[in-house]
Amino acid sequence: MKAMTNMQLDEIVRLIDPTLAVKRQLKPSSLQVYEVEMEGNKHVLKIAKPQYRWGHKHIRNERDILQIAHNIPGITHLVRDYGCVNDNYAILKEYFEGESIHHCSNNRGIVLPCAMEMVRDIICRFHSLGFAELDAHPHNVIISPDGRGACIIDFGLYVTKSDNKEIFEEAKKRDNLRFEYLISLCKDEGLLQDGSGR
Repeated sequence: MKAMTNMQLDEIVRLIDPTLAVKRQLKPSSLQVYEVEMEGNKHVLKIAKPQYRWGHKHIRNERDILQIAHNIPGITHLVRDYGCVNDNYAILKEYFEGESIHHCSNNRGIVLPCAMEMVRDIICRFHSLGFAELDAHPHNVIISPDGRGACIIDFGLYVTKSDNKEIFEEAKKRDNLRFEYLISLCKDEGLLQDGSGR
């Protein structure tokens, strides 16, 4: 999907919520994902453009899971569901300061074991709620600047235990494999440190 022009974006954001100020586009995506500011606080605005039904479904899925998981730490929680505004579906989420594991590897950042334990805990908590296939890829796992904190930022794709228990169990296994891949990537790139700077 093509990015919106600044004029289109300003007009759409003004319709969605005139109190938001767009700061920058966050990541290349099939959705429009922006860092915005509201009342001096950073947030993430996700927009699915008109005629992009998969994007609308993705954002509604994310809204639904975030409403259920509102007590889980280590995720960007839902702040506001704007619904459809001029056929653009939008939600506002918390912003987590840091870089994705993917960018940490490019920029030689650090990841401490406690951050990876946070990622494992987030995945386990979602599994206990009956959600799996969590899309915890290197682009979707953000590490705080000090390497101690972690956050999973995208939940538009998942399967539920209530849909099909066998598929759910297989999805849990894939989540665990993705987590092991994140650990391997951090080790291979020399990012994973023991906290003493080694």
